[in-house]
Amino acid sequence: ISTGLDYPPGSYADTAELTELSREAARLGGIYHTHVRYSLGDRFLDPFKEALDIGRGSSVPIHITHFYHRTTSPGSASRMLGLVEDARDEGLDVTFDSYPYNLSSTRLTILLPQWTHDGGYDNLMAVLRDPKQRERLRKEMTPRSGSWTDM
Repeated sequence: ISTGLDYPPGSYADTAELTELSREAARLGGIYHTHVRYSLGDRFLDPFKEALDIGRGSSVPIHITHFYHRTTSPGSASRMLGLVEDARDEGLDVTFDSYPYNLSSTRLTILLPQWTHDGGYDNLMAVLRDPKQRERLRKEMTPRSGSWTDM
């Protein structure tokens, strides 16, 4: 099973659903290949923890695509690799790939919180038209680190 959890419709799936689907993939000899949900939790390690939790809950081999570290967070690569090493020590079959450049491109809407995508395009447009919802967006999207680099 392959997921792109930052992008609708993949972003609509929760961890429990993905675990159940991955359980079936494991039964059939498959893998769980994921572009993790970078909007999750701390937006740093939590997305990778979710992928590993899906592997733990389903006994499926895991492949994480676009495994990267933040250049603005010293030591981040070591912490991320530590997650993989710990999971492997537990017996999980974990692999990853990484791109050799700092950033890529995608649609601007990927920066918006998941709740703005719930209900599809029409809901997203309604959110963007609503001044109260735009204020909520502004508050939620202000970088926690104080830097827009990690968006």
